[in-house]
Amino acid sequence: MTLVNKPARPAITTKDYELAAEFFNTCRRNGVQGSNTDFLICAVAHRRGYSIYTTDKDFENFRSYIPVVLY
Repeated sequence: MTLVNKPARPAITTKDYELAAEFFNTCRRNGVQGSNTDFLICAVAHRRGYSIYTTDKDFENFRSYIPVVLY
């Protein structure tokens, strides 16, 4: 049996949580609601240059107000 090394997952930092809070506030101010987890996903993806692959339509609403890239 061969063990395959998995790529390291970057740790979620305080900056990620702070950016998620900013994203939450920006969207909320514009009448768009989302979960804390959704905004944390957006923050982590944005800070690391990742695209988000989802079928959740909420993320399309977020794109109008925060810089997220959907796959």
